[in-house]
Amino acid sequence: MDFYKMVFAEYTGMGAAVEVPSGATHIGKGAFQRNRYVKEVVIPEGVVEIEDEAFDACVNLESVRLPSTLKRIGRRAFKGCWRITGIELPQGLEIIDEQAFLRCRGLKSIELPPSVASIGKEAFRNCVCVRSIAFPARIDTIEAGVMRDCVTLEDVSFPAGLEVIEDDAFNTCPSLVDVRLPANLGWIGQRAFRACGALKSINIPEGVRSLEERVFYGCRVLHGIELHDGIEYVDETAFDPAADPFADAHGTDGEKPSA
Repeated sequence: MDFYKMVFAEYTGMGAAVEVPSGATHIGKGAFQRNRYVKEVVIPEGVVEIEDEAFDACVNLESVRLPSTLKRIGRRAFKGCWRITGIELPQGLEIIDEQAFLRCRGLKSIELPPSVASIGKEAFRNCVCVRSIAFPARIDTIEAGVMRDCVTLEDVSFPAGLEVIEDDAFNTCPSLVDVRLPANLGWIGQRAFRACGALKSINIPEGVRSLEERVFYGCRVLHGIELHDGIEYVDETAFDPAADPFADAHGTDGEKPSA
């Protein structure tokens, strides 16, 4: 087992461009936190982890070069770095922890490498310029609030092995129009697609047995849902009162199919 660990602990300088010295294996917790001067950072090969809050609130940070050796991006590591427009996530990255890119409002694209196995709660919440995301095959759970408030998100691709979509995962994604859920899915949490105002169609896989509180509330143009015979519970707030989610389903002209 390799016990070697060399932490780049703190940067308090005023330089705009910073190259982390070679030999480091970790960018320490809060190492650059709230630094208002740094604009560009190069992280060397050999670094395996960016620890929690490492670049939190670096409001002028525009560019970060990540090494191919990186395995984990910690909690709130890039929270509030709103000038970053793009970041290349390396092949081999395994963990993106909770709120890692929260409020990165300039981030325009996210390409998740197939090595990613865990994405924490609210990891990309309020990334208002992101238009699409494809979750890799190793992801079996979409954690709570992962894409919440991503107001320009139009396209989502789910892996075949996805089992769970947690509460608020896509809450207030008003640009989503059509969602195709994988057959293996067994749970959709509360408010998961709440306030997706442009959502017109979504399938309910047979493994999903209930539609929880406000799961589609605020989806006012949603129509054509077919509820399979295995549905056991539909919360009274699951759909928006202004929506007609069962129109065109089973030829019922808006009458809710029996569950």
